[in-house]
Amino acid sequence: MQNGVLPSDLSSCLVFHSAGVNQLANRIKELQQEKAQQIRKFKELKKSHIHLIKGKKAMQEKLLGLDEKCQNMMLLKFGREVDLKKLENISTNRIAEELKETIAKKDVKYSRKLNEWDVSVSF
Repeated sequence: MQNGVLPSDLSSCLVFHSAGVNQLANRIKELQQEKAQQIRKFKELKKSHIHLIKGKKAMQEKLLGLDEKCQNMMLLKFGREVDLKKLENISTNRIAEELKETIAKKDVKYSRKLNEWDVSVSF
């Protein structure tokens, strides 16, 4: 509208009801608020990410210190570095071997009893 008069050619114009224009204006305000909220959320997440990275770095440094302490203690106790994974496997295998021995002893015991029962049943 120009000077309170509609132009004669409305082909290049877009016509809305005032309620539609009000709805669009309200939606623009909602989107602006949502955008501001997303920006605040992003900043909080960025701070949290930075904090977590610093915590990770501190834990890595602590782990390196503990690893060095462990190596020093191994040198003092054993005179050399010991592969803890191999040591763990050896102890696990030792337990498995003890269980196998127990099973073998019980197998022999029960085989003898079974033979005794066979002999007594056959008479």
